[in-house]
Amino acid sequence: MSLGSKIKNLRRMRDMTQSTLADGIVTHGMLSRIEHDDATPSLETLCALAGRLEVSPGFLLDPADDLLPAVRARADKQIADHFAAGAYADCLAAFDAAGITPDADNAAVYTRCAFDVGMQAFDRGDLATARRLLTAAKEALPLAPVPPAEVTATRIDFALLLADHIDDLPAVLPFAPGKPDFGFQPSLFIYTLAQFENKALDTVRAILLLELLDAPYAAYIDAKLKLLDYKFIDAILALRPIAAAKEVPCFLALLAAAAVEDCCKTCEDYKGAYESRERREAILASVVR
Repeated sequence: MSLGSKIKNLRRMRDMTQSTLADGIVTHGMLSRIEHDDATPSLETLCALAGRLEVSPGFLLDPADDLLPAVRARADKQIADHFAAGAYADCLAAFDAAGITPDADNAAVYTRCAFDVGMQAFDRGDLATARRLLTAAKEALPLAPVPPAEVTATRIDFALLLADHIDDLPAVLPFAPGKPDFGFQPSLFIYTLAQFENKALDTVRAILLLELLDAPYAAYIDAKLKLLDYKFIDAILALRPIAAAKEVPCFLALLAAAAVEDCCKTCEDYKGAYESRERREAILASVVR
């Protein structure tokens, strides 16, 4: 680990801002350059920074020393505490702050956190963050002696597939899983939607009857069933809240907006169709790619 990285990681672990660490020793701008390895501190500055960080100057200079045992122990405790509390984003931040990379001892925790936070990013339309974290989770997965049950390469690949087709989600249907994954809602929803398109309505109704889908996904499928009975108004009334809700997964809101537009066109409600198209375009514009 470089000198700058050590200083930055130790500062973060001690909950210090750059201003706090630099105060009376060096300028804020110079500390930033040192942390990014764009500048080398003088011996006097190095000793002062080491003293404030409660380490020896030799530790900062030795490339073989990544973290002091006590510092690593503190980081491991922070990670364990955050994970136990379900604070997965904080858990990832602790990994980053300490400069800890996944290994056999912590890969299961890292993978679970990266997957969970990545899917949260996916749901809100931050696809750039979702891709980064889901890819990191997939890369760390083989390192875990006992991988977390919630995370599989298949689930990660399916989420990435949805992200890649966010502009044309119906194109995902040919890639729908052959078997339902009851532990992963996006996959189960697309499976159910594919069953609907393939006229396997008994399977679709059974999934709804058993309440296997979360509310917004189930409402969308139920609205699709209403269309079979030409209940266009009922379907529109069910789909519009899905398209408008901020807490609904982004890709589901896009599908709902497109479905409302089609229904409105069928009913010759061209104003409603126009508004639904605008809603879909607004959602797409908010997506972080």
